[in-house]
Order: sequence, then structure tokens, then C-alpha cells
Amino acid sequence: MLPPQRVVRRRQQRHEEDDREAHRRDEQQAQRRRHPLSDLIGDQAVPQWVECRRNGKRLGPHGLALNSFTNQLMVADMANHRVRVIDLATDATSTLCGDGTTVSKDGVGADGVIKSTLALGVDPANGYGYAVGGDHHLSEVRPDGTVTMVAGTFNTLGFADLNGLAAIFRWPQNVAISGDGGVLVADGDNYCVRRYDVGTGDVTTSDGLGATAGSTLSPLRFASNVFGVAVDG
Repeated sequence: MLPPQRVVRRRQQRHEEDDREAHRRDEQQAQRRRHPLSDLIGDQAVPQWVECRRNGKRLGPHGLALNSFTNQLMVADMANHRVRVIDLATDATSTLCGDGTTVSKDGVGADGVIKSTLALGVDPANGYGYAVGGDHHLSEVRPDGTVTMVAGTFNTLGFADLNGLAAIFRWPQNVAISGDGGVLVADGDNYCVRRYDVGTGDVTTSDGLGATAGSTLSPLRFASNVFGVAVDG
């Protein structure tokens, strides 16, 4: 029979081993929860605004797009109402546009805001980005940080295929560059894909029967909200 002191010591050792094992499991779970790009874009669990490098980044990313024209990764920083860029040569992070305020507006750098920036696409020919956010419109974002609303009536929900700012979206969710002078927009609550013509400014319905849900091929209708759009090749 072990002396009482040794029994107490062994119990303490077991408790310490159990604590270490629990801590190890917690660390493993935390690592599994991390976004696969967390080493590059930061810990998404702590959205805040800090300019920094590598693991010190703190963003609230919702969408990413590679800008091969500028060799940057563009980040739709929804929680901070900004578009951020990560220089792929240096890993340095900076804010391209937005100042954290929640009303979209045209401007340059901090003066150009896209509220709740959801997603963006980049034209590889000139590095121009096109982004959607919480005010139901499409904005152009140039490499110098110039933000210009190009399509959609500001803060107005509905459906209308018209030119430029007269067109109307309803919760646009995603963007893709079509390669033929067009920008495709996943128009979420209108159950369709819209196309913005960069040359003319016209907005047309590319796929789906605008503002009408369904599940048919002819005419093509989507059964629920359209959240994504991509171009093959």
C-alpha cells in the first residue's frame, strides 16, 4: 500500500496529464477551425482593422480575388467595409478603399466605400475590380483605390434591366468577369445572373427569369437564391 503522500502526488500527476491532453485536443480543434488561408489573411474569429503582415493580419474576409495585373490578392473585408490587398511578393497588407463607415459612396482610397463588401472579381486585362455589397449595386474599384458605382440604384431593392445606375438589383451576392467585356453578378434574391456591359453600361439578365423562382430549363429558372457565379476558363 502506497503512503498517502505518494497517492496524492500520483493523483496530481494524473490531473496534470489530463489537463495537458485536454489542452492538446483544444489546440487541434482550433487548428481545424482555422480557415485554410488563415496564415495569409489572419484569424477570422477576431474581425478588426489592423494594417500588418502575415499572421498578425486581422480581417473579416468574405471574398477573395487574385489580381494578376498588380500581383495582389484582393480581399472583400465585409466586416470592416473595406477592400484590402495583400502584396503577394512581400505579404504586406494594406487598405485599397474604405474607412469603416457603413454608407457606400464614390471616392478614392478611404473616401471610397462599399458597404459590407461581399465579393469581387478582377479584370486581368487592367486590374480593375468589380465589387458588390450591402447597398444593392455594383462598384468598380481601380488599382489606385478609385471607387465608382457603375450599376444599380443605390440602396434600392427590386429588379430592372436598365442602363448603369438606373438598373436595380436585389441583394447581389457574387461577381465574375466574363472575358467578353462583361461582369456577371449573382443577383441573389432575384433568382438570376445579371450581366453588366463595361462598354455600354447596360445591365441585362444573363441566366434565369428575373425575380421569378422556379426549377425549369426552358426558360431557365433557379429554384432559390443565386449566391455564386463563375466563368469556366
